[in-house]
Amino acid sequence: MSETPVVPFLARSTLFIAGMTARCPALGVLVAHASRDANVAPLRRQLLLEMLMRRLPALPAAEDDAAIVALAAMTAEAVDVMASRHRGRGADALRAIWEDVAIDLTVEAERDLLRRCGVLLTELYRLSAHVSRVRLATPRKNA
Repeated sequence: MSETPVVPFLARSTLFIAGMTARCPALGVLVAHASRDANVAPLRRQLLLEMLMRRLPALPAAEDDAAIVALAAMTAEAVDVMASRHRGRGADALRAIWEDVAIDLTVEAERDLLRRCGVLLTELYRLSAHVSRVRLATPRKNA
C-alpha cells in the first residue's frame, strides 16, 4: 500500500483572515494581539476574528507603520487602558459591532478577547480618520 500524504487543512476562518490581512495589512494588529491570548483556543480565536472582520463597515486605512507596530505589540492591560479613551458616536458604532459578535458568547475569556480586538479596531479607525484629515488638508498641486 502506498503512503498517502497528509495535507493539513486550513480552517475557513484562517483563509478568510489571510485574505483580509492581505487587503488591509493593518488588520494584522488584531491577528497579532489575538495570537498571544492563551486563554482562548487557537481555532476559536480565528473564528472570533473572522466573525468580527465580517462585520466591518469598511477596511481601516491606517498607514502609520510605527503606530501599527506599536498597536500590535500592546499588552492586554495597555489595550484596557486605551479603551477608556474611546468616546463618541464612531467609537460607539464600532463597539456595537463587537458587542453584536459577543452577545451569544458564554465564555468570559472570549468576550474579553473580542472587546480588546474591538478597542484595537477602534484605534485603527481613529488612525484612518487622521490619515483622511491629513489628505484633505494637504494642498493639491495643479498639473
